[in-house]
Amino acid sequence: MLVGLTAAAFGVAFYDAVSVSSIESPDTTMRFQRLVFLSVALVACHRPTEVRGLYLSAADSGWFFPCDDAKTVVSVQDTALFARYQHIATSSEPVFVRLRGIKGHEGSIYGGRRYFSVQQILEVRPRASGECPAVAQPVGPLLPVTTTR
Repeated sequence: MLVGLTAAAFGVAFYDAVSVSSIESPDTTMRFQRLVFLSVALVACHRPTEVRGLYLSAADSGWFFPCDDAKTVVSVQDTALFARYQHIATSSEPVFVRLRGIKGHEGSIYGGRRYFSVQQILEVRPRASGECPAVAQPVGPLLPVTTTR
């Protein structure tokens, strides 16, 4: 909430500075107010989130299984994470990761693919015994089926 207030305060201060010097029409002023409000709302809605769970990579895709929602599969396309996975993983086993980034969803509201845009890799290490117990060892059957054409 504090971030939203700070951004709103910035928007008001920016609006005051610009409106005094260059905006004279009431119609233009209203448009500018809407633009500032929408910009602040957009920034507030897409704040980075920290997630933790298991990461597994196939030939062309990376998949993340959150510890707190084991039946959810999230697509992660990040080359740095893939490289660290290849360095740490043995025989295609999932590794424990902590990531910071933006959650997303594509497709219909009733289905579709979830994805995560990585902004920062906080931790990548082998899975410890008992870690993320809701995510069972054989995660292969939970992966979406990909077709090659």
